[in-house]
Amino acid sequence: AKCDRFFVPQYLSDFTSRSPKQLSVIIEMIQKQKHVLMGVLIDNFERNPSNIDANSRFLLTNVSYSVCSKTHKPLYLKLLDSLAAIGSPSKEDYMLMVELFRRSELTRSA
Repeated sequence: AKCDRFFVPQYLSDFTSRSPKQLSVIIEMIQKQKHVLMGVLIDNFERNPSNIDANSRFLLTNVSYSVCSKTHKPLYLKLLDSLAAIGSPSKEDYMLMVELFRRSELTRSA
């Protein structure tokens, strides 16, 4: 839907200023169009490749991207590449990345 493709990326263009409640509303609004959030996350990591900020962490931990790993595989792989490109991740960032990569492998082998 146009709302998903146009509104969500525009609304989240100032990604760090959104509250968890606002992000939860966006998650509910897009439902099965999670690839839109992947695009927002990728853009955010390209602008700030040094760590996983609080809002990125919120979206990565509160949304299951397993369906996207099959239906939007190139975008999903780009998201994983963006995470892998974080130069010196904190321990918390590293643990989140390991969990996401683990889920990715489980999805691929299922």
